[in-house]
Amino acid sequence: MTLVLAHRGAGPFGPEPENTVAAFRAAAELGADGVELDVRRSRDRCLVVHHDPVLADGRVICETAAAELPSSIPSLGEALEACESLIVNVEVKNSAPDPDLDPSQWVATETARLLLGRVERGEAQLGSLVVSSFSLETLAAVRSKAPSLELAWLVGAEAAGADLVGEARRVGVEGIHPSDWLVGEELVEAAHAAGLAVRVWTVNDAVRLSVLGGYGVEAVITNDVALAREALG
Repeated sequence: MTLVLAHRGAGPFGPEPENTVAAFRAAAELGADGVELDVRRSRDRCLVVHHDPVLADGRVICETAAAELPSSIPSLGEALEACESLIVNVEVKNSAPDPDLDPSQWVATETARLLLGRVERGEAQLGSLVVSSFSLETLAAVRSKAPSLELAWLVGAEAAGADLVGEARRVGVEGIHPSDWLVGEELVEAAHAAGLAVRVWTVNDAVRLSVLGGYGVEAVITNDVALAREALG
């Protein structure tokens, strides 16, 4: 069965602002199996959930204290609590040329520590958590702190023509999260043969959703939960 993950909560065009507690709760109400969210760091080294490194008013998140951020931006802990029993795909943002590029991998290791702590306290199950990133170095840092967490390599246009399955196996992740236009039946079959999960982003077309379901991908990440649920049956 192909699962439906709500992109940034209920999606950028959903009933609530993306990457907010309200959006995560709305995703569950709309019938999503899980959510995808983005984590960055504030100036005072708090993990906060926001897609872009810069706020709408121009302030850079990593140069702004958590208490000075808009109240709609949750901490990672608050976001996870709002997701309750949903599957959560935590994307660790760590890419050039973003102003919060983190060579120290503090965000990665702190995210790993926080997620593992929730598992150890019985607040989450390992099977409901996936950590993804475009950065293989970031995924390696997560693995070093929490070897039991599932990791997935995010890939987009920069990976066109690359041996995604071979590289994923080489670095030891459990899944690949390719951009929709990279995905064909051959890639899905090769990934599954290698024991890799495939979760595709960001898919908002009913016909394409149905095709991906036919390929047997593990999940689709979508801005339209209701559409995806209907298309996938």
